[in-house]
Amino acid sequence: MLLMKTVILFLACIALSSCQDVEINNKCSYSMNKSIFGCQDLSDSVKNIDGFITPQTRMLMIRNSNVRFAPYHHNLTNYQHLINYNIIDNNQVQIDEFAFYGMTNLNYLRITGNYLPVLKNDTFVGLDNLVFLLLPKNNISSCEPKSFVGLQSVTQINLAENKIQTIQSNLFSNLNELNHLFLDHNQIKKIEMHAFADIPNLEVIDLSFNKLEIVNTDVFNAVHKLNTLLLHFNNIKTLAGIFHLNNLKFLRLDNNNLDEIEGNTFANLENIYTIDLSHNNLSTITSQPFVHLKSLKHLHLGGNNANASFFERLKETVSVVT
Repeated sequence: MLLMKTVILFLACIALSSCQDVEINNKCSYSMNKSIFGCQDLSDSVKNIDGFITPQTRMLMIRNSNVRFAPYHHNLTNYQHLINYNIIDNNQVQIDEFAFYGMTNLNYLRITGNYLPVLKNDTFVGLDNLVFLLLPKNNISSCEPKSFVGLQSVTQINLAENKIQTIQSNLFSNLNELNHLFLDHNQIKKIEMHAFADIPNLEVIDLSFNKLEIVNTDVFNAVHKLNTLLLHFNNIKTLAGIFHLNNLKFLRLDNNNLDEIEGNTFANLENIYTIDLSHNNLSTITSQPFVHLKSLKHLHLGGNNANASFFERLKETVSVVT
């Protein structure tokens, strides 16, 4: 219920000019009995904002400003009441380690449309109750090894539309509540072996629209609850190993450069429901990799010049598109 209220407030006031009750120097405004405070076009957000956060403020929005958060910047009494924080389309952004420490009730943090090339270690330490961390479109090219330490309640991390090239081992380890991880539309070429280790409740990984060429299935086999894996629109030529993902239901590998699928690659996907291999280079593929998948209902092979006659028997139980 609390999350629904904050989302409604955010949508209602995304355009600051439409929800002004009180104006502060024509650049900041309160609304809804000071529960929302928004600022834009500030040359120094620190000077202009800290003194105006009240015990009633639940949502803070900063736009088109110069943002510099030193360590422990938010460790002030009134920041503890915020539940929704939006840092959007700013001119200059500097966020140091422990910058958000003290925001113990923050539930939703959205930082987007900024220039933030490196996520520093311990940036989010202290956000014990954060559930949603949205970081798209920030020109992030690298994350230091402890960037996400301390996010014990986070369920969703969105790093889409950045410039990340490598997902290093243990970057997301011990995020025990994380279930959705969005890494799509980056420049990812490499996933280290333990990139997704120790994330016990992870269910969805989106790696679509990247630059992967070789995928080792063992990278994902430690994610025991994974039910959706999205790898479409990469440059994948090689799928090495065997998937051991008993809970996987949806696998997208379409729009890649695969020319071969080993017979046992999917053999242990006992609950797989949909596999999409369309628009690859699989001209010689047969039904062999799929015949023992008892839960499979949809198999997409269009755009491969696959021989439809190889799949006649499979079509008795599976919807096959060739």
